[in-house]
Amino acid sequence: MRIKILKKLLLTSCLFIVACSSGASEKKLSIKGYEIGQSIDSCPSKLTYTQTTDEGITTCYLIPSSYAGFQMFSYSIEIYDGKIFSVKVEIKDDSSNASIVNALTQVYGKPIEDGARHVKWTLQKDSLFVFNNSLIDIRLVNHDLQEKQRQDLAKRKVKDL
Repeated sequence: MRIKILKKLLLTSCLFIVACSSGASEKKLSIKGYEIGQSIDSCPSKLTYTQTTDEGITTCYLIPSSYAGFQMFSYSIEIYDGKIFSVKVEIKDDSSNASIVNALTQVYGKPIEDGARHVKWTLQKDSLFVFNNSLIDIRLVNHDLQEKQRQDLAKRKVKDL
């Protein structure tokens, strides 16, 4: 009898561990299907113009569409070292903030920071921010990629001495 109970407990524990570990790792933060670290050779075709900085970051300014039902003011993707480095959306209608935060909460759960000036979600090493200034500014970033870019730039500057 004890062996049967132990077997059931062991089986239940294994099923619980598999169920809990499989879901969270698959979800990634994204904006309009673009994810941080996603490989990309060049700017998408639906763009207005591009700009490459001395730091090696290519910014693709895309044709604004809508986000969470609100008209975008601007929409851009930054590429560094063949990967998406950041995604940014700006919306002029500051009354959209609560609706956007609600929509993101439904998708990603409760934010880890919820202040008067910004709201933040973090999954894995990516962060999604909603800043409430004169524009609603939505940014998707990865702090490790930002640090790598800063280190690469510092190395290039030292080589140029």
